[in-house]
Amino acid sequence: MHQQKRQPELVEGNLPVFVFPTELIFYADDQSTHKQVLTLYNPYEFALKFKVLCTTPNKYVVIDAVGAVKPRCCVDIVIRHRDV
Repeated sequence: MHQQKRQPELVEGNLPVFVFPTELIFYADDQSTHKQVLTLYNPYEFALKFKVLCTTPNKYVVIDAVGAVKPRCCVDIVIRHRDV
């Protein structure tokens, strides 16, 4: 008997994930803070797609704003302050 591997069902919607740090602080007089890393953790047994939205794109740039996180893994997302 030949068993077929079942494909996981795709589910649309929002799920809670872990983001660290919970807050980014940029200082105008400290250029080392103009680029910061946000880490997104996926605690689930399945991959997640993500999209980071920016409410003020003239001030901030999100590097790799769209992507996927493998199960039980994390990705780093770089946020740059562009208009100091």
